[in-house]
Amino acid sequence: MYKQIQLLEKVQMIDIELSKIEDQMVALPQEINKCERGLQDIQEEIDSIKNELKESQSLQIQLQGEIDMENERIKRDKERLKQVGSEKEYKAVLKEISTAEKTIKKKEKELLETMEEVEKREELLKEKEKTAAELTQTIDNKKKLFKKEEEELNRDIEIKSKDRDNIVKDILPDVLKRYDFLKGQRQRLPVVSVNSKGICTGCYMSLPPQKFIQVQKRDSIVLCPHCHRILSWNAQEKNDES
Repeated sequence: MYKQIQLLEKVQMIDIELSKIEDQMVALPQEINKCERGLQDIQEEIDSIKNELKESQSLQIQLQGEIDMENERIKRDKERLKQVGSEKEYKAVLKEISTAEKTIKKKEKELLETMEEVEKREELLKEKEKTAAELTQTIDNKKKLFKKEEEELNRDIEIKSKDRDNIVKDILPDVLKRYDFLKGQRQRLPVVSVNSKGICTGCYMSLPPQKFIQVQKRDSIVLCPHCHRILSWNAQEKNDES
């Protein structure tokens, strides 16, 4: 029966390796997905900046048009000054010119601020687009790497699965069934050793003396009465400890 436990331990070692490979298989696309979500966030920022930039550019054109209109009004009013026939009308035209000049000054300030906003958003847009391009390249590289690693991992899975199948053929059906049950029920090792002090290394609980003796005899499958794992005893390890 000790031979059966040795085979189970070999199967368990392969299962551990397969589990690690499966974790790697899961981790690779998750990393790519994380980058893609980051790219999506950046793209949304880019779209938002473009909309804001469009609005600022439209406002810039509008303000420039309004300034040009006021300048034309001043030009016309100055021509009118040459033709007015009374002082009252002359003062009225001067007032219109003064009002237009004040309006121009105000709108020129707004225009300057808007132009600065346009410049800032254009620079920010360039930065975000550069970041997006770099992240896109990173994603492409990761996808190529993932494909290569996935192929290698699948080869490893195939090799280890064949090794497992070859070992499993020599394990008694009832013993294998017990192992698979424990493996499925617990995300822990189904087979654990017992140290020289009679303690299960799975749950670190002491075994009853009779159980400890049964494990040392190695002539039957013994389960831990606490965690119900299959117990293994290695006489060489005991001698090393002593």
